[in-house]
Amino acid sequence: MKTTTAIKTAARPETGPQATDDLQGRRPDEQTTALREYSRAVESSQDLIAVINRQLRYSLVNEAWLKVHGRDRNQVIDCPVEEVLGETLFREQVRPRLEKCFRGESLQFEVSIPHPRHGLLHLHTRYTPVFGGDGSVEAVTVIIRDFTALKNAEEGRRLALAEAEEKGARISAILASIGDGLIVTDLQGRIVLLNQVARDLFGLSGPDPESHPPASDLGSPALAEQIGRILADETCSAAADLKVTDPITGAPRILQARSTPSRNKKDEMTGAVTIVQDVTRERELDRMKKRFISIAAHELSTPLTAVIGFSELLLNEASPESTEAEYLQIILDKAHNLARTADDLLDINRITAGQLITIDRRPCDIGKMISETIDQCRMNHPEKHRFEFCLSAPPPVLSADERRIAQALENILGNAVKYSPAGGTIRLTGAVVSGHYQVSIRDEGIGMTPEQASRAFDHFYRGNPSDSTATGLGIGLALVKSIVELHDGTTWIESEPGVGTQVAFTLPMDQAGD
Repeated sequence: MKTTTAIKTAARPETGPQATDDLQGRRPDEQTTALREYSRAVESSQDLIAVINRQLRYSLVNEAWLKVHGRDRNQVIDCPVEEVLGETLFREQVRPRLEKCFRGESLQFEVSIPHPRHGLLHLHTRYTPVFGGDGSVEAVTVIIRDFTALKNAEEGRRLALAEAEEKGARISAILASIGDGLIVTDLQGRIVLLNQVARDLFGLSGPDPESHPPASDLGSPALAEQIGRILADETCSAAADLKVTDPITGAPRILQARSTPSRNKKDEMTGAVTIVQDVTRERELDRMKKRFISIAAHELSTPLTAVIGFSELLLNEASPESTEAEYLQIILDKAHNLARTADDLLDINRITAGQLITIDRRPCDIGKMISETIDQCRMNHPEKHRFEFCLSAPPPVLSADERRIAQALENILGNAVKYSPAGGTIRLTGAVVSGHYQVSIRDEGIGMTPEQASRAFDHFYRGNPSDSTATGLGIGLALVKSIVELHDGTTWIESEPGVGTQVAFTLPMDQAGD
């Protein structure tokens, strides 16, 4: 199909030469109207359009072409192409293509060229011959489509995809290297991520399901309930021991599951994250430790009862000023200390087993009880420390278990003696504060770091286990906390390394006796 010379100066960018065939056979006035409409279409096109005649001069350029080239129309029309584009570009690229087009060929290609104002341009170019009435090529229509934005967008998507794949690979590697099970659930409680460790712990096999199954499919109703609580309360976290069966050996196993809410960058809740650990061995060691402590404490009770009884009997018969009486008193004091330690071990064992130690609330003269406890400490440590106490007058009578409160005081004072230098002062104060009776014991000892102070009430925790001069099992303060809480009180600790430690507790006044 060929176009006539009726459109030497115009070409439709979308359909090329076909548009001029539609003008054949029309009257001159109809052709003029068609050319006018065609010219308007060329001008409104976003593509760069130019018509070059056989003299290699511009016959027509649209506004988009002028904008990119930074020219006025009167500077371009009838101007040689070589002069507008430059000698090198014209000679090496444009003229060879124009010559092919003037021989009747159509060309299209993509090219990337630098532009002084717009940077690197990515262009799709089409050269189309315009045929005259005698079949010869009268002009060439050049249509250039700028797809730089599209190209940059595609490159951006490619880079983003590559970055996402790289991040995904890193995340997969991290998940594969985690020794704990990881379960991620969405807001509906469906599993969206389950690493291999979690699959092994719950005895799951086969490929990952295409759909997201509910957490209940893991076979642990307790875990599904725990995740449900997390999703219902965005601020909470929860931990529980799960009993499962080993898929290989069939033996019972205990898994500890800790669940917390997961959030996006907008701090919106997206689901829950659960970390699962196999704690079977740890729980078995705890059980064995509790059993050993219970047996050891009970086995100590019988011989200690005999030692204390016979020591008291011999002490009563010995001369008060004799060396024999002195030795018997030492034996008796040490036996009482050991008996108290055995009692503390039994109490801690009951507490860790989830059992409450019993208390017997009766009217308790707190001032008298504190004074007697301090006097006993002075007798046990007559030369090493100075004991001072200051109580509000008159001290109130509380409803409390006097033996248990004395036990708590003895443990606090024992720690103060243990971690204080010889000759240091241990000061006890008691006063009514905000409707509670508050007891504080301050020493001038080695003190604790914030991390040590935060764990001071943990069972069997010792702040400096390498210090062989400070003996003990690390149960004293844990027992103090339990005893005070059984009386509906609170316990806290303040300490500074090298300065000293203060342990304080409160007892409610609303249970005071008459």
